Amino acid sequence: MLRAAPDAIVTMDFRNRIVEWNQGAKRLFGYSRAEAIGRYLDDLIAGPDVHEEAAGFTQMAVSGQELPPTETVRHQKDGTPVDVIVAASPILVKGRFAGLVGVYTDITERKREERLQRYAVELQQANEEIKQFAYIVSHDLRAPLVNLADRAQHVMPDGGTLTCRLSDFSRTPDEPPPVPDLPPGRWLVLAVTDTGRGFLPEALPHIFEPFFTTSGVGESLGLGLAQVYGTVMQHEGHIHVVSQVEKGTTFTIYLPAPGQPPAAETDAPGPPGGQGVRSH
Repeated sequence: MLRAAPDAIVTMDFRNRIVEWNQGAKRLFGYSRAEAIGRYLDDLIAGPDVHEEAAGFTQMAVSGQELPPTETVRHQKDGTPVDVIVAASPILVKGRFAGLVGVYTDITERKREERLQRYAVELQQANEEIKQFAYIVSHDLRAPLVNLADRAQHVMPDGGTLTCRLSDFSRTPDEPPPVPDLPPGRWLVLAVTDTGRGFLPEALPHIFEPFFTTSGVGESLGLGLAQVYGTVMQHEGHIHVVSQVEKGTTFTIYLPAPGQPPAAETDAPGPPGGQGVRSH
């Protein structure tokens, strides 16, 4: 019965040498019964990357413990890795270890399907990100991105890091907004962070005013940030700024996601530069 079983069933003696090797083991690992008998199982099917794990499993059985079904990887005769579930039980004679039986179930196809499903999800997420980026570009936000990147170059004269992150965010009516006056709904979020000089606290409320100059740090903003603010407002978006002197600044832009109905007007649109600013 064991020889005809579809799973790979291997029996070893008290020295951990193979004494029985069924047809399932031959099919799964590629070794004939003659090739396997008398060999150490871990040397036969456990590659260098899992040899220590396999030795630990064997030691469990030697000490009288059962190995519950465990997903792992073993190797075929030609070196090909194969996904398996392994379970093992010790053979005890009068309470003493006399050998063990190991059962290996091939789950390669199942793991392959899981990987394909994971890749499909990742591809769907990547496509969604591409759609979101295309949406942002189509809504005239390429110019604000350029303006923010140009500003970052000026505030990092000795070099630094400019990071752009694109994500989405959903807010229900009973949740507090992450920025002031942000209505409930689904939003595309673009965060642009630099490691530049940052804004002084007293300058931060005025940064979106045309031609405002932050004299404390010697930075002339011109129309750049005013244009950023105007474009975001034109598309019913919100902009939030967090800045720390000598640490950097993050501009976070919230835009209604594709298909999102227009947000209800609020009584407090906020002055240019005053829509969600915070310094540290």
